[in-house]
Amino acid sequence: MSSRLKASALVLSLLLLTPPLLVLTPPPRAQADTAVSDIVLIREDDVVDDDLYASGNKVNIQGRVEGDLVAAAFEEVRVDGVVTGDVLAATAIVIVNGEVGGSIRAAASRVEVGGKVGEDVVAAAVDLVVGGEVGGDVIVTAWSAQHRGAIRGDLMGNFGRTTLGGSVEGDVQVSTRSLRVSNGAQVGGDLIYRSAAEFDTGSAVVDGTVVHQRPLPPNVRVRGLGYLLLALAVIGTALLGMAVCWAFPRSAGGAAGAFRRRPGRVVLAGVAAVSTPLVVIGLLGWFVVSSNPTTAVPLFLSTLPVVLVVAALSLVGALLALVPAATGLGGMLARRGGLHARFLIGLVALGGLLLVPVAGIWLLLAAVVVGAGSWFNQGVVVSEPVTGG
Repeated sequence: MSSRLKASALVLSLLLLTPPLLVLTPPPRAQADTAVSDIVLIREDDVVDDDLYASGNKVNIQGRVEGDLVAAAFEEVRVDGVVTGDVLAATAIVIVNGEVGGSIRAAASRVEVGGKVGEDVVAAAVDLVVGGEVGGDVIVTAWSAQHRGAIRGDLMGNFGRTTLGGSVEGDVQVSTRSLRVSNGAQVGGDLIYRSAAEFDTGSAVVDGTVVHQRPLPPNVRVRGLGYLLLALAVIGTALLGMAVCWAFPRSAGGAAGAFRRRPGRVVLAGVAAVSTPLVVIGLLGWFVVSSNPTTAVPLFLSTLPVVLVVAALSLVGALLALVPAATGLGGMLARRGGLHARFLIGLVALGGLLLVPVAGIWLLLAAVVVGAGSWFNQGVVVSEPVTGG
């Protein structure tokens, strides 16, 4: 198994197993300590003789834990002292300025390692900062990664932006959109990065080989799943459109001809209808991302149901918008035929437009905009006879 597959498998396992482990973990053995409080604080002179299971708004380890730390916190898990075992955390921010004898496995908005970690760091995060020492590998999926410390093993992961500094004694294998190499960066093995663009790595001292790889196309299984979902979407749209044409023939027929009668009004109404849910979701996302990291997780959980409802309604609205768009297009291609026939002909034509490279998706979006605006203007003119299925 390649290093990339190992990295992906470990991160996926972290994402899938962390919540059940933190929420559904059976009671630990009798001698382990459990702390549930608003703020779980282990002071500098305190010593926990065994594993510590902690949950609250904040978990702060200033003393010593002789075992593992398993923590779930809304705001922060901070280790300024010593944890001799592993740290398993699900929280908004993980900060390690002290010492962890084992590994760190975390799912968080931000992971900062400024101290010493004896083994590996495996995480899924938005931001990763490694400024300390990691004795093993760093395997992370994150939007932004900054490395300016010392990694004794390999650095692997998938990143949006990558800043490489400090030293990596093993290999660097990353997939990234942007790679910045700081002066003084050292790589003991190979520097392999997969990206659509090639970046300047001349300021790094690489003992091995620098390799730039192009992004891989989706494998056959992913492509097959995409085609299956596309086929299901076409079948669902066809069934929905036939049902709408059967149940509301006059409204569907009137909407199908709205663009031909009032194109300007239709486009304006369609742009407003399509952009409204996007603006709502964008504002909610901006509000969560721009908020304090300690409150990002509660805000995300509170806004997620709203986003899901808006997204679901938008999907249904987009499918309904294709009904008048396809019917109107079918009417231009086939002057004769009933409402159902024109809809099916137009739907096939839209499917053909979707196959056009690059422009296909934009043509489909234009059809959704026109269709959405047509529903709002389907009553402008009703003198045109409507033929039922």
